[in-house]
Amino acid sequence: MASWSSIASTVQPFIRLRASAFAIREVQNPRPTASKPAEPFPIVGSRFMTPPQLPVLAIVTDSVAPWHSGGKETRTLHYAAELAKDFEVHLYTMKWWDGPATLQQGDVVLHAICRRWNLYAGQRRSIWQAFAFSVACLRLVRAKFDVVEVDQIPILPMIAVKAVCVVRRKPLVATWHEVWGRDYWREYLGWLGGGASFAERLVARLPDRIIAASEGTAARLRDLSGTRVHVALGVNGIDTAEIVDAPPSSTSFDLLFVGRLLEHKGVDTLIRALATLSEQGETLSLGIVG
Repeated sequence: MASWSSIASTVQPFIRLRASAFAIREVQNPRPTASKPAEPFPIVGSRFMTPPQLPVLAIVTDSVAPWHSGGKETRTLHYAAELAKDFEVHLYTMKWWDGPATLQQGDVVLHAICRRWNLYAGQRRSIWQAFAFSVACLRLVRAKFDVVEVDQIPILPMIAVKAVCVVRRKPLVATWHEVWGRDYWREYLGWLGGGASFAERLVARLPDRIIAASEGTAARLRDLSGTRVHVALGVNGIDTAEIVDAPPSSTSFDLLFVGRLLEHKGVDTLIRALATLSEQGETLSLGIVG
């Protein structure tokens, strides 16, 4: 696992797309030449000139930490903070907080583009929430940005964001956490799974760049999109300092499950497997954190 700062360094090259390919500002700062050393911002009279503006990155995601806890929220929280060192970062999401629609979170500006809809309908992701957030994403057509990064969960908003990027002539970068495929979509959604599987294949061809969260996801994405989209690897990170400083637990287990207690996470399968092992004379302890 990489540190969070290394994830940001992995993401940056694929966000900094060349203006020669798109009608956007050049976002890479030129390096000073040896014959002309770097100087501070020039002075005009007794006042400093305005420093160059940072490129504007728009991050689109339907859930954010700390209001909603999960893998993609933790990833977004950390790499948005890292990228804010080189970009003016604006994050567009549902309204998770009380008060004004705009909220400053460290160096990142959060914008609520719609009310907060429930992410889940029972044990499954809400189709209505995905649709409502997708429609709200069309509001970005009036937002200020040079490049958009959108995560693939849920997949519908990427279609709306792509439409915005086409109209605005801006590049789209997608972060892809997992590829489900036809069989799992049908298991998850029943008869609707065929349409969801088709949508997954479609949206995999929409971004200008894709950042996959794992090597397995990257390989499956290349199968989905072929050679149309460049897929790069940007693995999830961990806070190594927090782990080093954490006191050791007095309780230990043979196996440990960490994740949300939802049906598709399969913790029930793990429990049944341990019961089967116990019947065969193999007893293992299990810790569940979720």
